[in-house]
Amino acid sequence: QLSDSISSKLFDCPHRHGVFTVPEPLRPYFQKDRSLLHELFGAVEDTLHYVIRKAGTKQDELIPCAVLTLHTFGRPLHWIPHIHVLLAQGGVRKCGSFKPLKHIHYDSLRFSFQKQLLDRMAAKLDSADFKKVKSQCYRDYSDGFYIYCPPSSHQSTQDDVDYIIRYIGRPVIAQSRIEDYNYDLNFVWWHYIDHQMKERVDVFDSTVDFMKKLIVHIPDENFKMVRYLGAYTSRKRKLSACIRKMLSQPRAWIRKKLTTYREFRKESTGIDPLLCPCGHVMEFVESFFPSGLEVKINETWKLYDWHNELDPLQVY
Repeated sequence: QLSDSISSKLFDCPHRHGVFTVPEPLRPYFQKDRSLLHELFGAVEDTLHYVIRKAGTKQDELIPCAVLTLHTFGRPLHWIPHIHVLLAQGGVRKCGSFKPLKHIHYDSLRFSFQKQLLDRMAAKLDSADFKKVKSQCYRDYSDGFYIYCPPSSHQSTQDDVDYIIRYIGRPVIAQSRIEDYNYDLNFVWWHYIDHQMKERVDVFDSTVDFMKKLIVHIPDENFKMVRYLGAYTSRKRKLSACIRKMLSQPRAWIRKKLTTYREFRKESTGIDPLLCPCGHVMEFVESFFPSGLEVKINETWKLYDWHNELDPLQVY
């Protein structure tokens, strides 16, 4: 059901699966004060807003489209808060259209996430001790905090959704990983596969220690483990519906050769820019530039010559 709900909000376009991980020196703060998990979400959201907006232009700033899910445990059941992100490879323009992005700058992601998270934690904790930790993090993590966000290897967007949903729906540990429980000796035998060594590791915990490792990952009451960002939020529901409809339609007008500005506008918007409301078709007569302006835009005018009707896609 959750998978269907998320899929219904996504655009029909390539998505990336990213992981934003809290570095080891900061993890105890999140375990002691779980309200900091809200700040973790906020740091990731601010990072994506900054990076996607930066990928556009000043006149054409982009809104990100992403689904965020919180995950607090790793294979050894240790406390390692991180956020899985399903990020659309593109952004929404102010005019309401979707702009694809082939490249996302990794350095911007790492450095921005580092700054946003440390600043938010410093404002929340407001302690001299954390200021020292903050300074140390900048020295120890000179390349920014770890982020993994490669292009998706899945065949469809639904596969991406199913992949991140399993992090929410599954329990902390699968029953198949529990080898034995000895009531008399009061211990639990379980195992996991080491992520780096690719080897099996067997663990023998007392019952109390084993339960502690599980209980710490139970989310607080009414805490939202899944959150939407940018164009996927409920406030952008109408805009999101329009973009989904546009992306689901055949886009042959992009692929075929359009020779004139008029044809391009008619095919892309359905509006004839030269058709007057009175019913007559306007004709280009002449253009006027204030003194000095013609020199500044001379190169642009050569490319975008409306009188000779050059291919506008070359400029676009």
